[in-house]
Order: sequence, then C-alpha cells, then structure tokens
Amino acid sequence: MLLSRPSLIIVEAAGSDRVRTECNYLRVDEDGTTVATDGHIAVAVSPVPRKTYFPVPENGRRTPARGICLRPGLVEEAIRNMPKGEKNAAMQYAAFTKITQDSASVATVCHDSQHTAQGAVGREPYPKWRGLFRNVWKKIAGMANATGGRICFKRSRLLNALRILDNAAGEDGLVFIEFGDGGTPMLLRSVNPRTKQTVMMIVRPATLAEGEWMEHGAWEHGILESFSSENMRKKKPAVRVEGGK
Repeated sequence: MLLSRPSLIIVEAAGSDRVRTECNYLRVDEDGTTVATDGHIAVAVSPVPRKTYFPVPENGRRTPARGICLRPGLVEEAIRNMPKGEKNAAMQYAAFTKITQDSASVATVCHDSQHTAQGAVGREPYPKWRGLFRNVWKKIAGMANATGGRICFKRSRLLNALRILDNAAGEDGLVFIEFGDGGTPMLLRSVNPRTKQTVMMIVRPATLAEGEWMEHGAWEHGILESFSSENMRKKKPAVRVEGGK
C-alpha cells in the first residue's frame, strides 16, 4: 500500500491531548484512506490510485482489517525523507514495508537512496470518523434548501483572505461567514478582542461554469452514503471566490 505526501501531511490536524489520546495519530484505513482529527478539525484523504508506480517494494504488506494508527513522529520522519519540490512529485510517496501489531515501517526513496521510518503504532480504538462526516453531511443537506448553499474557493485566495483577517483581528477567535445566492459577495466578520474593533471583509465570487462543480466521487459516496451530490445540485447555485470571469 502506498501513502502519498498529501496522505501524510494531514498529520498536522492530529491531536496532542494527554487525555483524549486516541486522536493523537494518523489513521490509515484498510483501503488506504488517511484521517486526522483533534476533535475540532477532521481531515480525510482518499487512497492513492492503485496504478500509481513507486519503486519501493511493498512486500505484500497491507494494513490490517481494522486499519492502523501511525504516531506523528513516524509520519513526520517519512515526510522529511521524501524528495522536495514539484519536479520530484512522482517520488513523494511512502510504502509500507512492515506491519505488526506493535509497529510499522514505511520506506521512501530520495536521490536513489531508500530511507525507512519506523515506530510503534497506536493500540487504542480510533474515533468513528466516517460517522462524523456522515452526520455533518446530513445536516448540510438538510439545511441547504432553506438557508444555505455551496461555494467554491481558490485555495490561495481564501488562505490569503483569512491571513489578512487574522492579522487584523489579532488573537485567535471566531469568524462569521455569510453568503447568499448566485454572485452575491461573501461577507466575513470578526472582532479584535484587544482593540474592540470589528473587522469586515467582502470576497467577490464568480459563478461556476456548467459542469465545473466538483461532484462527489465513489470514495465520498461510500462515506456519505445516500446523501449524494444530486441532492445538493438541486438546492443552490455554486459560486467560487476568484474574481469575475
């Protein structure tokens, strides 16, 4: 089984709680899906396509039927061992070379040299993350017809907008997001707790072209079950934060 850099990098979302220690891992499901959560943020990445080529032999090792929980230290070492840069993207993978009840090893290749990261694995039951995503989707699908919709962002512009808002609002706090139908600009609001100043931001969207919305694939359907993208497609038009076309 292969794990890509995106599969591993989400370990940043794993918990570090000394009490809720079951969240302090990167979860790898049997199909190669990876998950990380700290109880507030949950991130899942779909499996690496089966036809992806990577030169490290996998030795027939697969994750157990119950999946496996990798400690952040092992994952971070594997990421460090990967070659850097876009030109090396085809080599930014790790392969399981050993899995036991107590430990796991993953191998990477950088400049024709193989590197192995190994360590103990978590033994605690991992939170039922699929149920979490399913419940959230049910709420979204149920609310969309009456009060909301869906919106698409260009990641770099969204992150830049949030960085600007964060700098203006100071300490970590809440951001309130409101958006309407069609081409209505999105309004973000927050408050600087030190200066008591309110910060407002407008981000102008553009309407997506026909067929441009990212529909749910088979992997997503398998998690979200009967709440398909068809339900949402009938609700509200989609908009993307990108400036006018």
